[in-house]
Amino acid sequence: MIDRSKPPEFKIIKNISLPKIKHFSFEKNINFNLIPNSIDQVISLFINFRGGAWVQDKPFVANTTVNMFKQGTKTKSSKEIVNILNFFAVKYKAYSTNHYCHINLTLLKKYLKQTLDLLSEMLLQPAFVENELSIYLNNNKQSYLIELQEVETQAQNIFYKNIYGSSHPYGIYGLPEDYDKITRSDIINYHKKVFVKENIYLTGAGNFNEKDISLLKNFLAKLKQGNRINFEYNPIKPSDKKFIYEQRPDSLQSAIFIGNQTIHYTHPDYMKLLFVIFALGGYFGSRLMANIREEKGLTYSIYSYINTSLKASNIVIEASVKKEKKEQVIEEIRKEIQKLKNKGLSENELNISKNLLMAKIFKLTDGTYSFAKFLNSLYSKDLDHTYIINLANTIQKIDNKTILDISNKYLCFENFYKIVVG
Repeated sequence: MIDRSKPPEFKIIKNISLPKIKHFSFEKNINFNLIPNSIDQVISLFINFRGGAWVQDKPFVANTTVNMFKQGTKTKSSKEIVNILNFFAVKYKAYSTNHYCHINLTLLKKYLKQTLDLLSEMLLQPAFVENELSIYLNNNKQSYLIELQEVETQAQNIFYKNIYGSSHPYGIYGLPEDYDKITRSDIINYHKKVFVKENIYLTGAGNFNEKDISLLKNFLAKLKQGNRINFEYNPIKPSDKKFIYEQRPDSLQSAIFIGNQTIHYTHPDYMKLLFVIFALGGYFGSRLMANIREEKGLTYSIYSYINTSLKASNIVIEASVKKEKKEQVIEEIRKEIQKLKNKGLSENELNISKNLLMAKIFKLTDGTYSFAKFLNSLYSKDLDHTYIINLANTIQKIDNKTILDISNKYLCFENFYKIVVG
């Protein structure tokens, strides 16, 4: 009989086992990485094209282009495309990031041919109808106007503009009027440059057999040829002003963003710093949350994390607080960082942080579809599954001496940007 009055024994998660990965290489060195599942009849495809916001000439062009594929082809209207996707129960999602345009599909494997045939037409024969484009741009402009009313969005935009510079792709943020400047020619030119064989890679999950691989191969063969996009160096020109406060009289809260550029994931200290930032404010009972939310009640939520892209990484601490408490919150953040630099973590904090971060990795790698999604994001950063193994090993080995070394090396509050809006 289990004694329910006693909590279970605390154990550190040690081992991590990854699902099997199958690698396929097609013409033009197109890579397809598959997480096989021989049982389910539902499959997922993550289709990625090098490009993203890094190579767009105007704000919002990348995201507009990838979303216009669903708005009609030379033979099908947007309504017909939606009806076909619904008829075959295809879950379709398109979006762009800093360096990629993504199309994610979840579907029944028996309809793979029909889905790829439709997608091929969407990619090769997009109509980019002026009326559809105008409606899309106007709708997104209105949504963005609403989004910009949030102090969190404003603070985030200012934060990245200042740490990377207003001319760097990571620091540029669009204005509502930028939607009015996008033309059909912009979309056509971006489409020709990005959506070619040389820029694509794929990740899949599910029960793919030889016939399915052949269908995928035929789909890829239809794509046009072009030039592979190389992400050329873009100089980072951070602002000299480290503290920015923009008042918003109509706002009840202030949004706070604190942080700066930091080491890239190619650096040997990166995974250790990732753990330190997680312990500082990456989960509900972490240092920042326990003090500023639970003990002092100054905010509903406060988090710290590392935001990393292909070309750079940065530390972020963000919170939304009452206006009159903003100075106190910033000071408490400074104190918690200093405590971490002086004493590191207690043994209990260290063990809890290790277990929770390991659990997070387990969640991302648990099951065919979750793992495929996570693996696809790693490939977009030129990483692979070995990153997961190395991260797990780093977490298991990290000790308080390392916490102190890393904290003092990379957490300099005086050099952090402090952005407050509200």
